Amino acid sequence: MLITCISASNVKSMKDSSASTKACTIVRDIINENSNEEVKVNVIPLVEYDFKPCTMCAECCEKGKCINDESFNEIYSMLQQSDGIFLVVPHYAPIPSKLMMIMEKLQEFCFIGYCKDNNSHFSLRNKPVAIIGHGGQQTGEPVLKYYKKAILDLVANSLAGVSMKIIGVNDEWPNGVTFGLKDMVMSEGNVLPSMVHDWDNIRKVIEPLVNNLLIEIQ
Repeated sequence: MLITCISASNVKSMKDSSASTKACTIVRDIINENSNEEVKVNVIPLVEYDFKPCTMCAECCEKGKCINDESFNEIYSMLQQSDGIFLVVPHYAPIPSKLMMIMEKLQEFCFIGYCKDNNSHFSLRNKPVAIIGHGGQQTGEPVLKYYKKAILDLVANSLAGVSMKIIGVNDEWPNGVTFGLKDMVMSEGNVLPSMVHDWDNIRKVIEPLVNNLLIEIQ
């Protein structure tokens, strides 16, 4: 079984230390501890890739790939091979630009393929995907619900638009889960503050979502 967990953070200076990538490692740890079969979990930091926006050239219809964007083709191939997918998405404006370019291309792949043959099915149809949203505000019900609307619902609507299967936790959280900060600390000489997270509690938030995706694919 292969599961791909994508960290959508754009913060180049953080690399593997970003909250998004840390959440991906928690997902991997939960899967390794709870799965009854051999599972490979690939953590993919989008910060390491350079993408190009779609130009609607429609060449993907014939080629089965983007002729202008090998970074996208690499990610797309990983998604196709995966049994399940996690997306960890920080709140930007509203979501990271690299993830937007991926979703844009997925939409156009699906649309152009349908225009060519309306009986065809997109390659990611019914692929289970779970979304984890987070941001730089302190955890509280209003903040978590704001991230639900600004991140989860937006990303879920886009992925459902290409017939992917959105995995949630319950009726209140049908599109994934969210988390915020414990605290934010400014330090002299740094423009960006240090984000303090309660990772033990975040794991408790994430775990039911991970288990639901495992149930779906097992």
